[in-house]
Amino acid sequence: PVEGLKASRYIIEGLQVAQTSGAEVILLVRGGGSYQDLMPFNDEALARVIAASNVPIVTGIGHEPDTTIADLVSDKRASTPTAAAETVSPDAKDIRETLMRALFRANQLIDNAFSVARAKIDKFSLSSMFKDPSRLYANEAHQLNFMHDRLARVLPHNLETNMQRMQRSKDKFVWLSKSFLKPYAQSLSMGASRLNDLSPLNTLARGYAITSDEEGRILNNAMGLSRGDKLNIRYHDGSAFCVVESVDLNAR
Repeated sequence: PVEGLKASRYIIEGLQVAQTSGAEVILLVRGGGSYQDLMPFNDEALARVIAASNVPIVTGIGHEPDTTIADLVSDKRASTPTAAAETVSPDAKDIRETLMRALFRANQLIDNAFSVARAKIDKFSLSSMFKDPSRLYANEAHQLNFMHDRLARVLPHNLETNMQRMQRSKDKFVWLSKSFLKPYAQSLSMGASRLNDLSPLNTLARGYAITSDEEGRILNNAMGLSRGDKLNIRYHDGSAFCVVESVDLNAR
């Protein structure tokens, strides 16, 4: 019902069903009537449901002069139910004209884009860089040749200079080494001469000998020797192995 005391309640229920049914838009409409017939559309609860709806609501209640609270809170007000239907259903001719204008505009944009691209390609094709590809790397090739020539001139000179520096460093190191070692060489020579003077080999060369027993202990006197002891007598040019036949402690 769209009129009567309970009409606003049923209208609210219908809106709630439409909102949960997946509708894209809701038309809330009715034909013309008296002021009293349109009173359900002035209901506060209905106005709040319309205002809170997540689905767009278009009203077309009564005729052109009729205005209700539902019209004031809806997303779109139409003067009549027919006008409301026309609002959500644009004319096919209008749609066709809109599409044709869009198609024409798209074609223009595409043509313009191709024209701009073609002009750029023509410009590039006339560039000296494309006529002579070697110019793409001419600067780099020139720089490379310059660096090659510079290295050819500088590198041998630098190597020669470094060799001379190395030779001078070597000579200086040899001189410093000799100067540094000279005092130690003299000291070493004196020490070696002194050791040679103190060497028992020199003593042996003068006619002395070193006597030791079988166990290698040096014997510096005749005490403790007995007949039959084996001795090793070391000379400056060799050794002799002897056996004691007698011991004379008083011999001089």
